[in-house]
Amino acid sequence: MVEARAIAKGLQWVWNRGIRDLEVQIDATEVLNWITDHTMLRGPARVIVEDIRGWQMRFRKLVLRSIFREQNIAADRLATIRSSQETNWKDHIDPPVGLNEILTDEMMGIPCMRMVVCNNHA
Repeated sequence: MVEARAIAKGLQWVWNRGIRDLEVQIDATEVLNWITDHTMLRGPARVIVEDIRGWQMRFRKLVLRSIFREQNIAADRLATIRSSQETNWKDHIDPPVGLNEILTDEMMGIPCMRMVVCNNHA
């Protein structure tokens, strides 16, 4: 649910800054399925997902793409920073401490390690 709220708020934020072509990378597969599969939801989740679908119609191009959690290091770092703040939303003029390196690695396509656990049944 937190992921869905963040997507809705992020779409509004970029729209208000004039961005009309966007790719949103999501590591919450369930939320992505709610949005793209037109799953019938109830309660607050339904309202948030309908809001996201409404935003989808406004953008010239909006791609929602599933990624592994390990590929979402920058978002995880921002979520960690957010958890220590009392505000609901904060615009950063400059990236918070420690985020510049993560963003640079992402822009350069530097791969990150992904742990895969295999259960070998002999």
